[in-house]
Amino acid sequence: APPDALATSAATPEALATPAAPATLVIADTGIGIEPEDIPRVFERGFTGYNGRLDRKASGIGLSLCRRILDQLSHTITLESTVGKGTKVKIGLEETEIAGD
Repeated sequence: APPDALATSAATPEALATPAAPATLVIADTGIGIEPEDIPRVFERGFTGYNGRLDRKASGIGLSLCRRILDQLSHTITLESTVGKGTKVKIGLEETEIAGD
């Protein structure tokens, strides 16, 4: 996408949750996308990928923190991206029991 292109984003539930099939929150944008070779590493702490190194605005902390928090809650996170078209992040919202005091 050209540098002056407008990127859009949206977050929507993919389906209603049932005990057999937990809900999935989908967060999608129409931004610049992520290089295919960077996708396997995007959840590593400190990894910024090609785009992050290019504009030097990325810290490499955000997605690693998301994964860490979601792991502690027994939720899942996956990412799909196409360069020039955008990125889609899916968060599987598993039912989690919280221990009482």
